[in-house]
This record gives sequence, C-alpha cells and structure tokens, in this order.
Amino acid sequence: MVQVLSIKSKLILAILALVASVALMGMTADDAHAGVTEIRNVYNNTGKTVYLWNHENGYRVTIAPGQQVLINNWVPWCTGYTDFNRGHFIEVGYVNGGSHVYKYSIWQQNRNGLDRIRYTAITPMNYSPTAQAMPGASSVDGRRDLVLFDLDQPATTTSSGVRLNYS
Repeated sequence: MVQVLSIKSKLILAILALVASVALMGMTADDAHAGVTEIRNVYNNTGKTVYLWNHENGYRVTIAPGQQVLINNWVPWCTGYTDFNRGHFIEVGYVNGGSHVYKYSIWQQNRNGLDRIRYTAITPMNYSPTAQAMPGASSVDGRRDLVLFDLDQPATTTSSGVRLNYS
C-alpha cells in the first residue's frame, strides 16, 4: 500500500535534509576553519555548448550557448595530488560531437594561509601545486557565479577564460 506524506511531513523531511547537508558541508571542509563556497549559477558566454562536472558529488550539466543554469554546487576542497586523484575538483569544458573536451579544473585550497578557489587550465587534467587563484571573486565562503567565456584562452583578470563573480 502506498502512503502519501502530508505537506507537514514533507516540510519536516526537507528541513532535516537541509540540516544534514549543512552538517556534511562542515565535516567535509579541509579543517575546522575552512570555508565553503557554493557555485549558484553558471553562465555560458562561449558560443559553444559547455559541460560542468563536479567529480566529488557526480553532478553533471550541459549548457547551451548563451544560456545559464542554476546548479547550487559546493566547490570541492583539494589539498594535493591525492585529493585531486580522488575527484576533489570540478571539470569544465566543451561538448564536441558528443565528446567532452577538457579545459579547466576548479577546486578550493588553502595554501600559505590564503584560502582561494584555484584552477588549472588547458593542460592535461592534473593537480598543480602552483595553481593560481581564479580571476574575479576567488576568496572562499559564500555564493559565487561561474562565468565562462572563451575556454580556449587562459583565465585572466580580463574577460577571457573563466571568472567567478559574487552571486
């Protein structure tokens, strides 16, 4: 027999799920002082179909040219090669003939006391201990929008590559 949950029961379950996800978010951060950064929207300004794949939680999305999507995904913490090889990063690239063409890896890292969203670009997909902070709002904690421009260009402080904005 199928039981239908009341609105009140559904609301309580939703609140419990939210509380559990916030607790998990705090437990998965690098240390007790680690920030949590959420990508809320992805804007595809490339003129090509792009994909975003969060290897940590398995979330994948394809975004048509000129479109945006609401994703609500945390940027994974990655402290080195081992974390990266375990999927603690977000992959971004183009969709070409049904295949994914990797362009960027994105993660959070506290290096030398500087918590930032970091990236590697247009190289074989790999962790880099010298990865730079992303252009734009790369500090950790809070909500960000990921804006994609020409993914064939390196990210800079100008409008090429990828950029983070405050959401």
